[in-house]
Amino acid sequence: LSALGISEVEGKGLIGVLKQIGQNTTKGKEFANSSRGALGKLLPEKPSGYYQEYTVPLKGQLGRGSSRLIVGSEGEVYYSANHFTTATRIK
Repeated sequence: LSALGISEVEGKGLIGVLKQIGQNTTKGKEFANSSRGALGKLLPEKPSGYYQEYTVPLKGQLGRGSSRLIVGSEGEVYYSANHFTTATRIK
Protein backbone atom coordinates (compact mmCIF):
# COMPACT_ATOMS: atom_id res chain seq x y z
CA LEU A 1 0.00 0.00 0.00
CA SER A 2 2.85 2.39 0.67
CA ALA A 3 3.76 2.19 -3.03
CA LEU A 4 0.34 3.74 -3.69
CA GLY A 5 1.00 6.59 -1.28
CA ILE A 6 -1.23 5.09 1.42
CA SER A 7 0.04 5.60 4.96
CA GLU A 8 0.27 2.84 7.57
CA VAL A 9 -2.71 4.29 9.48
CA GLU A 10 -4.79 4.42 6.28
CA GLY A 11 -3.69 0.89 5.41
CA LYS A 12 -4.87 -0.49 8.75
CA GLY A 13 -8.24 1.20 8.28
CA LEU A 14 -8.52 -0.16 4.73
CA ILE A 15 -7.67 -3.70 5.77
CA GLY A 16 -10.25 -3.56 8.56
CA VAL A 17 -13.01 -2.44 6.20
CA LEU A 18 -12.02 -5.01 3.55
CA LYS A 19 -12.26 -7.76 6.18
CA GLN A 20 -15.73 -6.56 7.20
CA ILE A 21 -16.84 -6.51 3.55
CA GLY A 22 -15.48 -10.04 3.03
CA GLN A 23 -17.30 -11.28 6.12
CA ASN A 24 -20.51 -9.44 5.16
CA THR A 25 -20.46 -7.59 8.49
CA THR A 26 -20.74 -4.12 6.96
CA LYS A 27 -23.04 -2.71 4.32
CA GLY A 28 -21.98 0.00 1.95
CA LYS A 29 -24.17 2.56 0.30
CA GLU A 30 -24.55 3.05 -3.41
CA PHE A 31 -21.83 5.25 -4.88
CA ALA A 32 -23.24 7.49 -7.59
CA ASN A 33 -20.39 7.90 -10.05
CA SER A 34 -21.95 11.07 -11.39
CA SER A 35 -20.19 14.00 -12.99
CA ARG A 36 -17.79 15.67 -10.56
CA GLY A 37 -17.18 19.05 -12.14
CA ALA A 38 -13.85 19.34 -13.94
CA LEU A 39 -12.92 15.78 -12.92
CA GLY A 40 -15.80 14.22 -14.85
CA LYS A 41 -16.66 10.75 -13.65
CA LEU A 42 -14.26 9.50 -11.00
CA LEU A 43 -14.42 5.80 -11.94
CA PRO A 44 -15.16 3.83 -15.10
CA GLU A 45 -18.80 4.20 -16.11
CA LYS A 46 -20.99 1.33 -14.94
CA PRO A 47 -24.73 0.86 -14.38
CA SER A 48 -26.42 2.38 -11.35
CA GLY A 49 -25.84 0.27 -8.24
CA TYR A 50 -22.56 -1.19 -9.52
CA TYR A 51 -20.36 0.63 -6.97
CA GLN A 52 -20.73 0.62 -3.17
CA GLU A 53 -18.91 3.08 -0.91
CA TYR A 54 -17.60 2.45 2.60
CA THR A 55 -16.20 4.81 5.21
CA VAL A 56 -12.63 4.00 6.27
CA PRO A 57 -12.22 4.78 9.98
CA LEU A 58 -8.79 6.11 10.88
CA LYS A 59 -7.25 6.05 14.34
CA GLY A 60 -7.71 9.36 16.14
CA GLN A 61 -10.22 10.66 13.61
CA LEU A 62 -13.39 12.40 14.75
CA GLY A 63 -16.53 11.67 12.78
CA ARG A 64 -16.54 9.89 9.44
CA GLY A 65 -13.62 11.81 7.98
CA SER A 66 -12.89 11.82 4.26
CA SER A 67 -11.39 8.36 3.62
CA ARG A 68 -13.55 6.02 1.55
CA LEU A 69 -13.39 2.67 -0.21
CA ILE A 70 -15.40 2.16 -3.36
CA VAL A 71 -16.03 -1.46 -4.36
CA GLY A 72 -17.32 -2.58 -7.75
CA SER A 73 -19.61 -5.55 -8.29
CA GLU A 74 -16.78 -7.42 -10.06
CA GLY A 75 -14.42 -7.01 -7.07
CA GLU A 76 -12.39 -3.98 -8.07
CA VAL A 77 -11.51 -1.70 -5.13
CA TYR A 78 -10.67 2.01 -5.18
CA TYR A 79 -9.43 4.19 -2.30
CA SER A 80 -10.15 7.89 -1.88
CA ALA A 81 -8.37 9.74 0.92
CA ASN A 82 -10.13 13.02 0.08
CA HIS A 83 -13.85 12.26 -0.14
CA PHE A 84 -13.88 11.45 -3.85
CA THR A 85 -11.73 14.28 -5.20
CA THR A 86 -9.37 11.54 -6.41
CA ALA A 87 -9.34 7.75 -6.21
CA THR A 88 -6.65 5.09 -6.64
CA ARG A 89 -7.39 1.53 -7.71
CA ILE A 90 -5.93 -0.81 -5.11
CA LYS A 91 -7.37 -4.11 -6.37
